[in-house]
Formats: sequence, C-alpha cells, structure tokens
Amino acid sequence: MRTVFNMMKAASLLFFVVALSACTVQLAPQFDQRLYHQLLDTSANTLIFLAETSSGTRANTCEQRQNSYFQLIGQFEALALQSRARPMPDSDMLEKINAALSARGLNTGDMDEAASAAALDKVASSIAKMQEQDCANGLQPIIVATFKNEILISLDQAITYESFLER
Repeated sequence: MRTVFNMMKAASLLFFVVALSACTVQLAPQFDQRLYHQLLDTSANTLIFLAETSSGTRANTCEQRQNSYFQLIGQFEALALQSRARPMPDSDMLEKINAALSARGLNTGDMDEAASAAALDKVASSIAKMQEQDCANGLQPIIVATFKNEILISLDQAITYESFLER
C-alpha cells in the first residue's frame, strides 16, 4: 500500500513539474529581425548625418540637408510604428507585474507598448527639432553635439531593448 502511495506521489510530482515547465509567460513582444536590422541601418545613417553636420551648419544651406532630415524622420517614425504593431502580452499579466513592481517602489513606466517605440519617437522628435533649428539659425558645433547626445541615448535604449528580445 505504501509503495502505491509513493508511486502516486512521484507521478503527481512529475506531472506538476511537466505542467509547470510548459507554462511560459511572455512579458515582451516577439523579436522582429527585420525591424532590428532596419534599426541598425537607420542608426548608422543617422550617425553619418550627424558626423557630416558636426562642424556646424548655416541656415542658408539647410535646403541641401532637407531630404536627409525627411528621410531620417520618416524612417524612425516607421520603425516606431512597426514596434507598436507587434502584439503585446496579456495586459492582465502586465498589470499584476506592474502592481508587484510598484509595491516595491519601482517605476514601471508604460508597459502597454514596447519600450523601443517611445525611444524611436524621441529620436524622430530630436531630428525634427534639429532640422527646425538648422533651417532657422544654422547649427553651432556644440548644438550638433547636444542633439547627437540626445539621439544616442534614445538609440541606445531602442537597440538594447530590441536586441534583448532576440534571446
């Protein structure tokens, strides 16, 4: 009798372990290799553009850079849209996670969308502001460096998030 009980106990434990291992909770959107590679390519193009303007610009030559500005802004807005278009995990699970993190005093931010989407929006916005400043007054090297720093921070956030999803 005791042997049967032990076998049932072992079988129950085995079933529990198998059932638990089959449960996976997805807390982030799926990795999108195309989006990731487009992000890397657009980032490289942005850094080239920033290098070209790093010694400063004059407002009367802004028209020569307009297509570059428009292309970069459009590419980053498209990447943000692609990032948002991926399905997010079950919001009930995210709410529970947010509640647990908040209880520990941690800021959860907006988990209704991929973190990269907000960072990509910030890049597009920074480039648009740079364009506005460039066409109105030109850009001094220190202003270009300031925009570059702001853009690099957001690019780092987006690339880090997207590369993390690849694992």
